[in-house]
Amino acid sequence: YILGFQKQLNDNFSVGVRGIYRDLKRAIDDTCDYRPIIQWAYDNGFTGDGGVFITPDQRTQDSDIAAYNPGFAFCHLYNPGSDVVFRMDINGDGTLETVNIGADEVWEEGNAFGLTPGMVKLGPAAKRTYQAVEIFFEGNWDKFFLQGSYTWAQNKGNTEGGVKSDIGQSDTNVTQDFDYPELGEGAYGYLPNDRRHTLKLFGNYLINDEWSVGGNLLVQSGRPENCFGFHPISSGYGNSYFYCGGVQVPRGSAGRTPWTKSLDMNVRYAPAFADGNLAFKIDVFNIFNADSVTAVDEAGEDSNGSPRPLYYLTPTNWQAPRSVRFSVQYDF
Repeated sequence: YILGFQKQLNDNFSVGVRGIYRDLKRAIDDTCDYRPIIQWAYDNGFTGDGGVFITPDQRTQDSDIAAYNPGFAFCHLYNPGSDVVFRMDINGDGTLETVNIGADEVWEEGNAFGLTPGMVKLGPAAKRTYQAVEIFFEGNWDKFFLQGSYTWAQNKGNTEGGVKSDIGQSDTNVTQDFDYPELGEGAYGYLPNDRRHTLKLFGNYLINDEWSVGGNLLVQSGRPENCFGFHPISSGYGNSYFYCGGVQVPRGSAGRTPWTKSLDMNVRYAPAFADGNLAFKIDVFNIFNADSVTAVDEAGEDSNGSPRPLYYLTPTNWQAPRSVRFSVQYDF
């Protein structure tokens, strides 16, 4: 939802404000948790040790679960928070079974994996909200144009989207977020794109019919930081959980990176003899060569579950250094 208004104060200047609210209704990702499927198999007459994966030719009886067969996929695309229907071969006999698991199904007492009763089998639903208030203005005079805005925003949830930038995972819609429910513990919080304050200014001045100069200023508050480590019970994904020292550290609660400030400038020359079809332009990005930290090492523990005091929260990325671009544009 977007709701706002804009007011023209005079012939040259206007101001406005808008509110923005976005709520993720459905997402697609993958789950690699075989336990609900094995439990379904037990509940529907299949036998064997679901925790010891065998091939079809290792079965002692036809009803034995044979997870190592082409029809038993460990990872599936699904909609977190929705009912699922998996078509798969449980015992490797070449026949696909229809596995139905409801979004609200929970683990019961005495389940095959000793999981806590009441825990949702498929894990949490995907959640992401974005709330913002933007105040903006625009001024336009004979030779001068100025536009700017200030935005207060809040981005919360348990999924960033198709990728997972806080650990550098870029394989779209198959992030580790929903692979196992344990990865979702503490996952709800401030997301990587949560920038509380953003200030933007853009201006351009026409010196004469051929020359103009412009500038662009961007100031942003830092992004949230996490502490990734070992899960006290389930450690199959190493130091990828929202736990450090055996204590849950909710997403985005370990601090924030510094503010970033960047000023870009440009000069444009459009010779009169070309009738506006030719232009030469020089852009200088990050003219003051600001070098604030934009990302840090968020692994509070190593792959063995030991603290990493020498590396945790050390910078891994900075603002791009000053750069210059020269361009020629010809319209025909």
